[in-house]
Amino acid sequence: MGKLNEEDEESEVPEPKVFQLLILFFADKPEGIDSKEVSKKIGTGVNKTHLESLLKLGLLEKVKRVGKSGKPLKSYLYRTSLRGKKQYLNYLDDSMKVYLLKDRIVELITEYEILVGQIDKSLKSFNERLSSIYEFKEKEQKVLERGSFVNVLESTYNELVQKSPMTPMVKISDLRDHVMGKIGISREQFDNELIYLNEQDPYEVQFYTGVGSEENGIKTRRGIYHYVIIKK
Repeated sequence: MGKLNEEDEESEVPEPKVFQLLILFFADKPEGIDSKEVSKKIGTGVNKTHLESLLKLGLLEKVKRVGKSGKPLKSYLYRTSLRGKKQYLNYLDDSMKVYLLKDRIVELITEYEILVGQIDKSLKSFNERLSSIYEFKEKEQKVLERGSFVNVLESTYNELVQKSPMTPMVKISDLRDHVMGKIGISREQFDNELIYLNEQDPYEVQFYTGVGSEENGIKTRRGIYHYVIIKK
């Protein structure tokens, strides 16, 4: 019996006008809405009479207005009831809902862009840290490779110096050929490493001009050298 009365009550609600549907749409929020706020959203005047008429139909309900301190006030706001929500969902088509939500969509897009910007900034920072790690590892690797180069260089020099007619000097071209053959580096790599060691410690790795073709020598900022002495 109660169910029949409820159905009869629902059937008594006339088909709402678009104006009323808009009120129900914008009033569908937990905190409720007043006539001034809903007027601003719809773009035309909504007075208390409009809201009260929807209240009598059971499409709106009253909720206590809350002050800035969080305490309830004596005045009321209007909020869409479950019945009212059913009404605007049934009568407002999807295109109208999208139009009405356009401001919220813009807000979401803005929030999304801000979030993307923050993620992009974080990724750049992460990449910079990764680059620093890679640079550190590369430098560490270079140190290890240079250490290996020096070991081979010294042992090869010790082998050649015993046969050199100009001991303790060794021809750079001979030293170069032997070291390149042992560790498979290019002429440019060998020359760069040897020049680096000479510049770091000219006493330990000493260059001498001697006699020979430019092609066989090693070219530095100070000139071309053909002989080297390596001291431990």
